[in-house]
Amino acid sequence: MQDKKDSMVFYRSFLDAIEKMPAESGFSLTKAIIRYGLDGDFPADLDNYSLPLFIAIQPTIDKAKARYKAQCENGRKGGAPKGNTNASKRNNPNQPNSTENNLYEDVEEDKEEYGDVEKDVCV
Repeated sequence: MQDKKDSMVFYRSFLDAIEKMPAESGFSLTKAIIRYGLDGDFPADLDNYSLPLFIAIQPTIDKAKARYKAQCENGRKGGAPKGNTNASKRNNPNQPNSTENNLYEDVEEDKEEYGDVEKDVCV
């Protein structure tokens, strides 16, 4: 048995396949998918109709688990590796520094270019 989880991915394609099955087989397959996704338990009691579908679905669940595990491992590393130039911040001369408040500078520039608009507004 693998690590137990509190959640899993359940794809629409699983539901589409289950809805085409007889109710009893669909219910047993649904439980088997959930037990395998959460607990890693391979179902031993599936009928001949459900077992082939489960075997077809199993790699999808395994890939989702592997993707989740890789994301967890990468998250523990703390982000991009040192020296990664893709993650470094670049100074863009056309974009103002986010810590600067240049609101008033823009207003003063606009007044110079367009004149004092507040004088022209009628109330």
